[in-house]
Amino acid sequence: MDPCETRKVRSFADGKVLQRVIDGVAVVTINNPEKHNAMSLDMWHAFGEAVDVAAANEAVRVVLFTGAGGKAFISGADIGEFEKRRHDSRSTEHYANRAGRWKDARSQQSLA
Repeated sequence: MDPCETRKVRSFADGKVLQRVIDGVAVVTINNPEKHNAMSLDMWHAFGEAVDVAAANEAVRVVLFTGAGGKAFISGADIGEFEKRRHDSRSTEHYANRAGRWKDARSQQSLA
């Protein structure tokens, strides 16, 4: 892979999750500082995508996770979407499954 290409910033979830690779280090940034990086369901999905992109890149040896804004890495789930996405037990279970799906798949993998 061209070293210049690895410095390109990839954007996921309308810019709420960013990923770039510099010298073998993939940096995944949670970029929702106005909400102390609270994670929406779309952001959880995008976070998994960003990790997948890093895992598929043979130049990546380390993945670093960070939060934008300097106040919080991740403050938790974005409660602003709970009424719409978690309004009953069935939708709450669906939300939890979708938000946690990336963790289950990655617990079986290693980037090293």
